[in-house]
Amino acid sequence: MGTVNVEEGSEANKIDITVGEAPQGYAVTGRVVDEESGAPVAKLFILLMRIETIDASNTHNSTEYLDSQTDAQGQFRLPNIRPGKYELTIYPPDDSDVRAQAPVPFDVMDQDVSGLVVKTTKGATITGTVVFEGGKNNPAQPPLPMWIMVYTRNENNNTSASSNRSVRLKRDGTFFAGGLAAGIANLNVQAMGNTNGYSLARIEHDGVVQPNGIQIQNGEHVSGVRLVMTFSNGSIRGVVRIENGTLPPTTRMFIQIMKAGEQTPFRGAEVDTRGHFLVEALPAGSYELRIMAFGPELQQQRRLPPISAKQIVIVNESGATDVTLILDLTPKPNP
Repeated sequence: MGTVNVEEGSEANKIDITVGEAPQGYAVTGRVVDEESGAPVAKLFILLMRIETIDASNTHNSTEYLDSQTDAQGQFRLPNIRPGKYELTIYPPDDSDVRAQAPVPFDVMDQDVSGLVVKTTKGATITGTVVFEGGKNNPAQPPLPMWIMVYTRNENNNTSASSNRSVRLKRDGTFFAGGLAAGIANLNVQAMGNTNGYSLARIEHDGVVQPNGIQIQNGEHVSGVRLVMTFSNGSIRGVVRIENGTLPPTTRMFIQIMKAGEQTPFRGAEVDTRGHFLVEALPAGSYELRIMAFGPELQQQRRLPPISAKQIVIVNESGATDVTLILDLTPKPNP
């Protein structure tokens, strides 16, 4: 570092101050190949998951969608990746049945990372249609674009794994979701912008309602799926009341909404800082509301799974249903 001396009444000029560039991240390079043949796989987007440790038993994962595709040789390069722990996988095109065999973990420390290999395999596929039903007074169907969200979970040998896939609904009302892992697949419809009160009422496979998802096997091709959308103005307006204790300031509360008798979450809502929540565009019917409270301080204090409570709520075709959920913090006696 240089020193500039300035005396009283004098002027210092021709001084150049050089500011060092902000430190950039590191380059991550590798390739994507077919698991069986070893051939390169081109035109696949790379998906990066950053893993941050909260405490000894909790991590936070954040997905980074990168504008990087594999070239004709299956190679990819990710620039400016900051230090940290990561998992690498792929995001195939909508009409592809390719999926990653498994995410590739790696660490970025103080230098570039090279030689990563992602192996792909053929996944299961689900094809079907989205249809709209209801009375003659229903408003117009929501416009495109709409997306089909596929959430697959697989519980085997006391372990649980899950994967997510989203594909765009085609203009003829059909969809193709490929590259799916084996397990129980649950589907939902998400629109860009206002859905005008439409929501997913039921999932059918070959004319049979699937209240708990669709079982798919490795490489299976499932067709004949219908996602039935209905219009409704029903809503739940709720308040969460805490009794027999207080929650740490870092605690978050989330509401899971399930149709009565089903085990798959139908909708969700986060509770705000006042303890209020609102869920709109619900079809009439009976719902089970489950409130989940979680956070690092809370789990450290109680050393138990997230606190929860549940309640049955009846929703009418139109208008709001008011509900108060009680979260009792009274410690449970040891068994």
